[in-house]
Amino acid sequence: MATSFYLFHKIKSATTDRLGYLAFIVFWISTEYLHLNWDLSWPWLTLGNGFANFTDVIQWYEFTGILGGSFADDPYLALDFYSQNAWDRNSYNGIRLVKKIEEDTSGEIFYVREKQRNFYENFQTSDKEWGIIKSMYLYDNDYIQIKNIGTTDVKDRDYFCENSEIIYGTTILPIHHLKANSDIKSKKAVIYFPGSHALFRDNLSYPSFFDDLLQSGIDIIYPEYLSTYSRRDDVKTDLGNTSMKYRDNLINWVKEVRYAVDYAMQNGYEPHYLGVSWGGQLGVNILAIEDRFKTGILFVGGISLDDVREEIQPEKYAARIKTPTLLLNGRYDFYFPYKSSQLPLYNLMDLDNTNKRHVVVEYAHNQQDFLNTRIARMTRITRITRMIRMTRITKIT
Repeated sequence: MATSFYLFHKIKSATTDRLGYLAFIVFWISTEYLHLNWDLSWPWLTLGNGFANFTDVIQWYEFTGILGGSFADDPYLALDFYSQNAWDRNSYNGIRLVKKIEEDTSGEIFYVREKQRNFYENFQTSDKEWGIIKSMYLYDNDYIQIKNIGTTDVKDRDYFCENSEIIYGTTILPIHHLKANSDIKSKKAVIYFPGSHALFRDNLSYPSFFDDLLQSGIDIIYPEYLSTYSRRDDVKTDLGNTSMKYRDNLINWVKEVRYAVDYAMQNGYEPHYLGVSWGGQLGVNILAIEDRFKTGILFVGGISLDDVREEIQPEKYAARIKTPTLLLNGRYDFYFPYKSSQLPLYNLMDLDNTNKRHVVVEYAHNQQDFLNTRIARMTRITRITRMIRMTRITKIT
C-alpha cells in the first residue's frame, strides 16, 4: 500500500493535483485487488469493509461492489467471509438494496433471484428417468481400495483420528476417522460433509460440535472431498451452474460419499449422514442416491436455487429421498431462504411426517449462532444423537 502513496506522490509532483488524485484512486484499487488475490489476503485491510455495519449509507455497492467503497474488496463480510468476487453480480453475492420495514417475522427474503424454477412443478421423474439418473452414480466396488495409515491424537481436542486412504483408479481420497476412544469401537458413524469454507482452506478443521457427537459414542468419518483442503483445485465457489464440469464434480462428490459409506460398512459401522451448509445442499442429492444411510441430517442446508443441468436438479432428488431426515435451519437464511428453499425440500421429501422433521430458529445462516441458542443446544445433543442412535425411526420428537 505504501507503493500506492509513492506513485501518487510522483505523479502528483510531475503533473497536476487532479491527475495525481485520479491516479491514486487507480493505484489504490489495483493494490487492494491484487492483495485480495494472493495467499496472504486479509479482507479488513480493505477500506471498503469499514462500512460493513453501515449498509444504509453504502447503497452504491449494489452497482460497484465493495470496490466502490474503498474502493473495495472481494468478500462481502457483512454476510459471509467466503463469498465471491466483487465483480460477480450473482444475487447470492453481497448486499442488495433492502427497504427496512418496522417488523417482519415471516421469514421472507427481500432479494429476487435472476431465475428461479418452480420446484413443485419440476420435481417429477418417471421410474425409467430416475433409473437413468441413478446410473450416473454407479461404480465397481472392486475398483475401490482402502489403506490404513495410522492413528494420531487430535491437537487440542480430547479425541483421536484414524487416518486412511480410499484409492480409486489413480485418485486418493483421504479419510479422517474421529473417535472418542482409540481402543473402543462404536457401532454408528456419521459421514460428514463440510460447508464451502473447505474450498478455500488448505488445512482441515474440526467444528466444536464434534465433541458432543464423539462423547455420545458416535464416530465421525470426515473425508477430504474433491476440491477441498489438500485436494484444492480450480473450483473456487460452491455455486452451481449448467456446465458439464459442475455436473461431473457433483457426481464425483456424491460418489466419494458413497466410497466413505463403503469404508464405514467394511469396518462394521452403521452409516449416517451429516452435511453442513454446502454439505446440507449436496445432501439432497446424496441422500436420494445413497440408500444405505440410516438417517440424514441437513444443517443450514436446503434445495439449491442455482440453475443447474436437469439431471442434477435437486428437487428431482428431494422427491426420491427415502432416508429419515432432520432439517436444521435459520428462518432468515440468505443462502437457503425459508419459503423458497427450506419448505420445498421438506414438502418434496417422500417421507411421512414421522420420518422427517424441520427445526427452525430465529437466525440466518450463521452456524455458530444456531448452535448457541437453547433449542439448538438441545438439537445438536439430543435430536441429532437420538436420531442417529435409532436405527429405524418411527418418530422424531
